[in-house]
Amino acid sequence: MSTTNTNTNTNANVTRRIELLEKQVALLLQAQQHGVSLQNSIKNVATDVLPPTPKPKRPPTGYVLFCNAMRDDAKSKLASQGTHFTPQQVMTELAAMWKSLSHDELHVWNSNAKL
Repeated sequence: MSTTNTNTNTNANVTRRIELLEKQVALLLQAQQHGVSLQNSIKNVATDVLPPTPKPKRPPTGYVLFCNAMRDDAKSKLASQGTHFTPQQVMTELAAMWKSLSHDELHVWNSNAKL
C-alpha cells in the first residue's frame, strides 16, 4: 500500500471519528438540557458512523491446500470410473485421499499452510 493511500485511509478514519464525536457531544448536550441519560443513543450513533472493521481472513489449512491442489486428480479418478460424479463425491474422494496420506506427507501439507 502506498503512502498516499495510507494517508487517505487515515484521513477518512479521522474524519469519521470527528463526526462521531460531534454527534455524541450534541446528544450529551441535549441530554444535559433535558436531564435524560442517552448512553444507548450514543452507542447507536457510534455504530451508524463507524462501520465495523472486517475480520482478517484465516489462512487456509493444510487440508484446504491439499484439496485445492488435488481436486483435478480426484475428478480425473472419478471420471475414469466411467460414471457421472457430483461435487459431494469429489469431496468424499479428496477426504479419502487425505486420510490415506502418511504422517510425513500430512506434516508437509500442514507446514505449508503455516507459511
